[in-house]
Amino acid sequence: MSSAGNTPRPSIERSDPSRFLASERFHQLTAHYTAILQMAQPALQSGGIPDAFLAHPETDTRMAVALVLRPPETVRQAIRQTLDALAAEFLELYDYPVDDLHLTVLDVQRGRPGLEKPSPEQIHKYVNCIEFLNHFTRLSPFQIQCKGLTLSDSALLVNGYDDGGLERLRMFLRQALQLAGLPLEERYKTTSCHITAARFREKLHDPAALLARVQQLADTDFGAFEVTGMELTYHNWYDSKKECLAVFSFPLKEM
Repeated sequence: MSSAGNTPRPSIERSDPSRFLASERFHQLTAHYTAILQMAQPALQSGGIPDAFLAHPETDTRMAVALVLRPPETVRQAIRQTLDALAAEFLELYDYPVDDLHLTVLDVQRGRPGLEKPSPEQIHKYVNCIEFLNHFTRLSPFQIQCKGLTLSDSALLVNGYDDGGLERLRMFLRQALQLAGLPLEERYKTTSCHITAARFREKLHDPAALLARVQQLADTDFGAFEVTGMELTYHNWYDSKKECLAVFSFPLKEM
C-alpha cells in the first residue's frame, strides 16, 4: 500500500482497440451502454432528470466511501477536451473537472446525507482486508479502454471497456469484504466500466441535439491504460469534495 498523499496514477498505453473488440466482455458492455440509453429515452425526450442539488450545493451533505480508479492525466484531458466543447454548446450540463473524473470499482458505504468519514480503526480494517486479498490472490494489472459516450436519464457517461480484470477484482473484493464482516453497501451490483463525465443541472433545452452529438462521438477514442492499483476514498456525489484514505498497488503478474 502506498501512502494516501502519494497517489500513483495508472500508466498510459497506446490504445489497441483489437484487444477489446473481439472479447465477450466488450460485447457485454456494449449491450449494457445501449440498454442504458434505450431506458433513458422517455425521460430524455422531456429534458432528462436534473440534479436538484447542483442548484443548491450548500444543501448537499451526501458522502460515500468507495474504491475508485483514477485514469491517467492523458485520458482525463482527452475526456475534458470533449466536455469543454459540449459544455459550451449545452449550458445545462455540469461537467466534471479533470481531477474529479473517476471510475467506481465498488461502493463500500453507499452515498447518503451526513455519512461520517470512517474511523481510523475502520480504515485499518479495510486496508488489512484488501492487502490480505491482494497478497493471496495476486491481483494483477488490467487494461481499460475509454471509447465513446452514452446518456442516462440524468448524466453523460464515458463508455469504458475492461479486459475482464475489473469484474474479477470486484468479485474478489465482494467475497473478501463479506468474509471479513466489513460493511459493503453497494447501491446495486454494478458490472459497468463507465466514467460519469457530466450531470444535468437543469432540464435539457434540446435533448435531441445532445443525443445527436453523443452519437457523432461514438467512435471517439479517449485512450487505453493499464490499471495497477486503486484508491479508497471518502467523497461526495460528484467527487468534488474528497479525501483519499488509502492507496493500493497490485502485484505484477508473474510470467
